[in-house]
Amino acid sequence: MAARGGSRAPLAFPHPNSHCMGQLALRSAALLASLALDAPLCAGGGPETTAVVIDAGSSLSLLVGLRYAELRGIPAANLLYLEGLDGSATLSLADFRARLEQPLRAFLAARERGAEIDTVALSVDLPFGVELGELLARFDKSAKPTWATPRASITGALFLGGSHDLESLSWLALDANAYASASLRREGEELRMELPAEGRAFRVDHEGPRAMAVSLGWIGARGNRLEEVLALLERGASCDGTRPAGTVYLMEQLDVRARTRMPSFDETLRALRALGREAEILRAGEGGQDGLVPKAKTDILGLVAGCSDFDWAASGSAFAPGALAEHLTSFGAAFDQPGQTKIASFVRAGAVGTSGAVYEPYALAPKFPHPLLHAYYAQGFSLAESFHLAVASPYQLLVLGDPLARPFAPVRKLALEGLPKDGVLTGPLELRVRAEGAGERELAALELWCEGRRLARGAVGSALAFDPARLVDGGYELHAVAIGADAAATRSAARAVVELRRAPSGFASLEMPSSCKYGAELALAARHARAERVELWRGEQRLLALARDGERFRASLAAVRLGPGASWLHLRAFSGESLLERSALRRVEVAPPPLAEPVAPARLGWLPGVVARCTLASGVRELALGTCVGGDDRGLRNRLETLGEPVQRVEIEGEIRLDEGWSQLRLAGVAEAELELGGFVREGAGASPSKTCSVARWCGRARAGWHPFRLRCAPHPTLPLELSVQGSGEAGAIEGARLRHAPPWVAGFHPADEALLPSGAAAQLLDGSASEAATLDAEQGLVLRWKKAPSKITSVVLRLPEGASEARPAPSAWFVETRKGAKGKWTEVKNARALICPALARPLNKNQATAWIRFDFDPVAAQELRVRPVLAKERQQARVLGIATYEARSR
Repeated sequence: MAARGGSRAPLAFPHPNSHCMGQLALRSAALLASLALDAPLCAGGGPETTAVVIDAGSSLSLLVGLRYAELRGIPAANLLYLEGLDGSATLSLADFRARLEQPLRAFLAARERGAEIDTVALSVDLPFGVELGELLARFDKSAKPTWATPRASITGALFLGGSHDLESLSWLALDANAYASASLRREGEELRMELPAEGRAFRVDHEGPRAMAVSLGWIGARGNRLEEVLALLERGASCDGTRPAGTVYLMEQLDVRARTRMPSFDETLRALRALGREAEILRAGEGGQDGLVPKAKTDILGLVAGCSDFDWAASGSAFAPGALAEHLTSFGAAFDQPGQTKIASFVRAGAVGTSGAVYEPYALAPKFPHPLLHAYYAQGFSLAESFHLAVASPYQLLVLGDPLARPFAPVRKLALEGLPKDGVLTGPLELRVRAEGAGERELAALELWCEGRRLARGAVGSALAFDPARLVDGGYELHAVAIGADAAATRSAARAVVELRRAPSGFASLEMPSSCKYGAELALAARHARAERVELWRGEQRLLALARDGERFRASLAAVRLGPGASWLHLRAFSGESLLERSALRRVEVAPPPLAEPVAPARLGWLPGVVARCTLASGVRELALGTCVGGDDRGLRNRLETLGEPVQRVEIEGEIRLDEGWSQLRLAGVAEAELELGGFVREGAGASPSKTCSVARWCGRARAGWHPFRLRCAPHPTLPLELSVQGSGEAGAIEGARLRHAPPWVAGFHPADEALLPSGAAAQLLDGSASEAATLDAEQGLVLRWKKAPSKITSVVLRLPEGASEARPAPSAWFVETRKGAKGKWTEVKNARALICPALARPLNKNQATAWIRFDFDPVAAQELRVRPVLAKERQQARVLGIATYEARSR
């Protein structure tokens, strides 16, 4: 067996398929009972031992994190709100350590919770990956393992950072996870897992803090919609202790992705069946199965697959409540690149947990869950524990789902007895915990927690002392916990909100509304005779200081700072630096704003894409873009560079298509920015429209359709402009199909009769100059002629009407030429292809909606303009399209 990454030797436990399950329970109970209060915490994961990490500048991150805390009863003091994150998909290792890892470690150390928190849940809108290129570049090639590729998952980096130096290469080792019960053996040139030993409840049994990290979801490009993530969390909370029926399916086929874990399938079957669970190997070519994902199986409780792509909708299968599903492939969680089915598909289909690689991991079994993941889960371990028990080298594996989901755990319903009926405590008292339907031998210990700190621990049946000597008066959250005698040390909890009052409160009055609309202001007022300073807090997050006027204190807080959903708030009164008291806890609900209504259908002349009005030192220039900002070589950044001088400001105005529900717009690469979009609010702690930033975000709710917007920004001098959206709809970069505008060359052209002109008809230029003809024939294509080219005309816009004749070959490009004089030489318009609307890349048929093309040309050198479609890579004449109208206008 390889050495274990610098950690202490793991405890020895019997194998999970041991026939001596009764002895196992007794041994676990004896172990727990022997722990003193100041001993390392032995925990199966519970709300009081879970921290939730939230991006404080993202309403969607707040919405999901607060909802998860409410579903699971996680104390408000266990929620960490991070500043300085910007919704990026990945972070450099230095930024990860500065913005995420170190703030988390400091958060745990500040309240001495490092040995108590065993699970970290990462809300949405946090990065999924950590870039390691700079780290790997520090080491010689001979010192780097061949399997060490330059990206880690956010969950792997957080977990391994507790027991390894992240500036070394030790955490990239194939046996870096000392908690995993698996060992390794070498078969020729391949490393394989041996059958893991018995699972054990997560224990901080090494130097320094460590916690299992799990992402609650990814709502960026190629991820899940917001509602799909919320549904996953609801499923996870509702499945606890339900012991659902179902089958674990192990997929077998010839692909190396499947073969890598197949040697462990038989042992996994035996382990699961010994626990009374159903399991089956599905082989390609047998019973209608293809070995990718199960076909026509509606009881899937677990899935071990090995494939690059699959179509779940076509499989006819369904997940049972609490199901885990994952597939071994290279890019299952590499959400920033196309190709290979992402793990989001499992979440969409109903799984409560999954995992995938964020970068090419190679087909190495230690980097993926051992199939006995499902045996641990069936034994009662939580989702977080099961995955971390089963993966020996998790640095590239993103674990995603509800970390506390545990459908097979013996979860008890608890009652905390001895509290006053009004919830007001006046001094020390003894409390008792009653677990319904649990005998003394089924429980190992009882605990009492306050604000995420353990106050007392006792034997089953004993009273727990609540001693408030170290607490100031005010509102608190209490958690009663019963620890089971099972192998997973299942934690059952009950929560109570109380108020400690040993002396009359100094708060003579307190005004704090119980609800507020998102986008509005929350008004606060209090009166305190002895306080020099009064602050508003949410758990351990300081939100603001109230303005003082004698004994009165007032303030208003933007509801966007709280985020949508429920928050538990309280005031703290200070004299100098001394905390005098806290107010009672108040639950404040931030209600979602109404859905913004879309505009009417576009008027004649609206085109896909945007027009960017750019301010330079030399004047104002306009750029018409078919694909808006970012992305390919037609993106705004590269077009800005063609202007030849720095761009001071950019203004974009038009309409944007949004999906139903929440949408978060993210504009990256700006020094400052402001957006006008009905119902949308600028995000970020204390952000203002003029605040210097590289990323700006706005959030709101809208009905599906087109919404008018206006965006003004100062581009960052080195970063590209990128506009993206995520939330309830499809996430990704905003491109031409989701933007439209009325460009200057057609603005104001709205005739009462919008009748389409027949082919070959003469037309009038919009500036009043007469064109000679607009002809259409099979030889020439569309030809526009005029006697004298107007000197200011630089563009021609063509409209292809909806359903123009039968299906035709799809043009791969449009060949645009100009010439001067009837016998002159035709010259290609070099920049015409760059200005073609993306919609025309699709085949044109009778179902094609109206599309537009815009061409720029030199009006002085040309008196004729010819447009012909190009098929494939050759410029051969295609059947001419039925173009019905054209318009052109001088600037």
